[in-house]
Amino acid sequence: MERVLFVVLTLLNSLGLSLNFCGSLYREINLGMAAQEVSNQTTNENDEVEISINPNYFFTNFSFQIGGWWKVYYEPSTFYIIDDIPPFLKITFNFTNDPVTFHLEVFSGKEYMALRKWPDTSFFYIPSMPHISFDMRFPYTSYLSFDLGNQRITLGRNKVKWGCWRYPVALSGKFPYLDNFSYFTKFKYLSYSFIIASINPVLSKDEWKVQSSIRPVNADPLSPYYEKSKNLVIHRLEFYPINSMKISVGELTMVGGKSLDLFSLDPLAILHNNFNEGYTNSMLDASFFWTFLKGWNCYFEIALDDIAIPLTERADIKPTAYGLTTGIVKTLDLFGNHGYIEMSYTKTSRWMYNTFLPYLKFNARYVFLSNYPVGSRAIVDYPLGFEYGPDAQMFSLYAKFSEDPELESEIALLIKGPATIETEYKSDVSRDTKTYIMYTLRISFKSSVNILLRIINDKYFIGGWWKISKAF
Repeated sequence: MERVLFVVLTLLNSLGLSLNFCGSLYREINLGMAAQEVSNQTTNENDEVEISINPNYFFTNFSFQIGGWWKVYYEPSTFYIIDDIPPFLKITFNFTNDPVTFHLEVFSGKEYMALRKWPDTSFFYIPSMPHISFDMRFPYTSYLSFDLGNQRITLGRNKVKWGCWRYPVALSGKFPYLDNFSYFTKFKYLSYSFIIASINPVLSKDEWKVQSSIRPVNADPLSPYYEKSKNLVIHRLEFYPINSMKISVGELTMVGGKSLDLFSLDPLAILHNNFNEGYTNSMLDASFFWTFLKGWNCYFEIALDDIAIPLTERADIKPTAYGLTTGIVKTLDLFGNHGYIEMSYTKTSRWMYNTFLPYLKFNARYVFLSNYPVGSRAIVDYPLGFEYGPDAQMFSLYAKFSEDPELESEIALLIKGPATIETEYKSDVSRDTKTYIMYTLRISFKSSVNILLRIINDKYFIGGWWKISKAF
């Protein structure tokens, strides 16, 4: 039966490939232009309060580990299933007084640990009374934005993503949010962005022992640095040599165990603070995005976390660590439906995003308070880059369209090695790999009734939700 279901879904996927949508990505590529990245900020210029209720139910045979106090969870190992469950209640506040926008989203649903215990239903109650789990989560999206024409300043909490493609390897935006200050400006042939983000510096006991006692090779003799501080400094330049091409170069610097200073905040210099002082870790990123024919686009992105140079470094200090992604996008018009398909390949090397010290790893950390188990905390890590972390390769065929119904469909092959950002850096890890065939289908009717199906090998997750909303 499972084999028959998989064959049927694969056929549905092939039919859905010609019915998909991307908004500006479709429109600009179809016109022969390089698509512009769309901010996750609201485009609604009206003052509005919206309340939405999402009754939902899911069935799954996935199993999730429930740990004790201050356990660190690493979500790629469970394919972000918990993140696919929408909150039961959401209230959105959006007010604009040009040039200022105030935006806040407050939501609540079942607590994180309860979702792991009972993922079948995402209502705020738990079937095994008298345990009640109702998570009044703090906002994941809340910011002030100042739009000054060709300049924009944002202060608050939202997602950050680099690249219009499916799987960026520097900043994927898969993580829930970043607390950040960002500045963006655009000139005729180039644009510039600068971001400072704070990341939760909480560590487990084992991580704290490493951070406070280990001095990396060639680091400052006065290190280790173990102040409770972890910040990400990002800047990027994008060039537009022609309307159909975009070339970008950028740097991400993780600063951990030491407070930010002007030496770390230089908004233009590259590798300006990467001399192994023991409190910084830099990553270079470069990409191009080229619409070489109307309706046809290709892209390539490479991120260098570390590069071993034999003439200047000992070979045993840091291995070369990189991530890359490349793909082709084709827009489609069929029976009045506009959309695109994207074929991509993504690879991350074994020690990508990882390093000697916990504060210098390229991960985003979140702490969830739960009443089940009583008084527990869940520490959850997300890679900042490729969502399935280091030591991975993936082939993906993805499609999206947005007439009624809206549809997203993807079939992917993931080959994953054992190394993660939680793996002790440069430890002896086996070369064994696991292969996953992943299928995802999302359907939305009139943006209200939603169906979600995910199949990973012999595991499934299926369900849906009904969005009932009212704006005031």
